[in-house]
Amino acid sequence: MTSAAFSYKVNVRPSAPGYVFTTNFANFIKKLFILTFLFFPSFSNKVGMEDRSRGKVVALTSQLEVNSKRKQINFNETALQDLHIRPRLSFAQASEFLECVQHCAPLVKSVNIGRGGGFGSMFQFAAKEFLDMYIIASNYKRALKIRFKGNFKWYTKNSGCGRKGFRCFFKTETILSTKEKGDCKKKKAACSSEIPVAKNIFWWGVVQAYMFRPNKLLLSAADSLREQSNFVGFPDIALHIRTGDKKNDPKSRQNIEISPQTYLELAERWAEGIIDSTSRRVLVYIATDSGEVQKLVDDWAQLHLGTMQVIMQVSKVTGKSKNYRGRSNEAAKVGMHISNSDKFLEAQKFIVDLHFMMHARYFGGLCMSQPARIVVNIGFTRGILIQAVALDEQNIELVDRWKFGKSEGWSKLSDIL
Repeated sequence: MTSAAFSYKVNVRPSAPGYVFTTNFANFIKKLFILTFLFFPSFSNKVGMEDRSRGKVVALTSQLEVNSKRKQINFNETALQDLHIRPRLSFAQASEFLECVQHCAPLVKSVNIGRGGGFGSMFQFAAKEFLDMYIIASNYKRALKIRFKGNFKWYTKNSGCGRKGFRCFFKTETILSTKEKGDCKKKKAACSSEIPVAKNIFWWGVVQAYMFRPNKLLLSAADSLREQSNFVGFPDIALHIRTGDKKNDPKSRQNIEISPQTYLELAERWAEGIIDSTSRRVLVYIATDSGEVQKLVDDWAQLHLGTMQVIMQVSKVTGKSKNYRGRSNEAAKVGMHISNSDKFLEAQKFIVDLHFMMHARYFGGLCMSQPARIVVNIGFTRGILIQAVALDEQNIELVDRWKFGKSEGWSKLSDIL
C-alpha cells in the first residue's frame, strides 16, 4: 500500500519453512504518528510532552549573569546595558520565524484558551500547548499555524469583548490574500530558524511574547493611562505585590511572611542605582491584589515625590471579598461576581498592568505567581529586563509544567537587601 504521505512496504520471499515477512514497521509507525498529529487534534493533546530540552541558548546567558552568588552592592545602568544586546538579536530571529510560519503554514490547529484558574494560569496553559505543538511539527519538519479559540473566562467573556475571545485584547494571525499566499509558498525556505525550536526557557519566552501582542484597543488603554498619570514610555522598576490569596495557598508554597514593605525597599534599592547613573526621576509601576497595599503605596509615593514617580491603577477586585475561611479571594474568583461592564474594564486594567511590567528593566514579584512569570519570561527573552528578584526566593529552583527553575533567571532577594 502506498500513498503520497507514507508507504508501508511488505517484502515477501519464499523460504524453506514457508514465507518470511519483513516489514519496515518502525518507519511505518513513525509516519503514522505524524499523520495522526497533523490530522487528529484529540490525539496530540494526549501526548506526554514533559521532557525538557536542555539545549543551550546563548541569548539567555546574559540574564543568568545577573544572578551573582554574593550580595550586589551597586546597580550601575552603564555596566549592565550590554545585557540587552544578545537576547534582542536572538529574539528578533525567532520572532521572524514564528511570524512567517503563522502567516504561511497550510496546516492549522486550535488551542483552547480557557483552561486553568486565573488569567496567568490560562495564558500559560495555552502557551504550553502552543509550544508543544510547534515542537512536534518542527521535529517532523512540518509548518503549523496555531489559532486560539474560547475565552479567558470572565476576562474576555463579557459585554465589552462580545464574541472576540483572544482577539479582545491581543493581535491574531493575519488573514492572507491569494497573492500573499502565493508569496508564502515561494518563500517557503524563509520559514526556518537558526535556533532549533525546543522546550527550553528561550522558546517558552518567544511563544508567550508572540501571544502577548496588544491590539489597538489595549494600546489605546495604555496610552490613556499615560495621559491620566502624566508619564511617557515604560517604567524603570515594576513590582507585582501579590499578598491576599497567596499567603494561605499551599500550591504557592508561601511558608514565610513577605511584607509589602519589603517590595518597596527593593524598589528603593534599585532607584538609588538608577539615580546615581542617570540623575533623573525614576518611574515605578506597581500592581497589587490588595486594597491595603494600595493605601501603603499611596503614602510611600508621597514620601518619594522628589526622586520617584509611582504609577498604580486602582482595581475594584483587589481585596474585594473573603472566602468561607476568612481568607482573601484571588482576583480571578472575585472578578466572576462583578457586573459585565466592570469585568471588561477590570480585565483590561490587569492586562495593561502586565503590558507595562514586562517592559520594565527591573522587576520584583513572586516566582510562584504565574502573571509574574509571564512578565519575567517575556521581559528577559525580549532583552528588556535587566534583573528580576523573587521575594519567595526559596521557590526559585522549583520546576513544574510552566516553571523552568533556575534557568528562568530570577535573583534572590537576599542577594539584594
